[in-house]
Amino acid sequence: MENIGFQMIVDEIFTRLPVEAIGRLKCLSKKFHRELSSHAFEMMHSLRSGDSLKRTYSPLKTRQLTLTT
Repeated sequence: MENIGFQMIVDEIFTRLPVEAIGRLKCLSKKFHRELSSHAFEMMHSLRSGDSLKRTYSPLKTRQLTLTT
């Protein structure tokens, strides 16, 4: 039951924090570091902050297409 509460805090609160705050939170404990360093958290954080991978990589893809054609 304790893990569910922690997971809700991570999913609903920590994903909305700036990157600098996430870096400080990783220093609190091994559990925080493990959870905040996971691929799932990083993806959720990037989607909530507006830095989705689609927007990050689309200009590179467009440039590559224009150079090869």
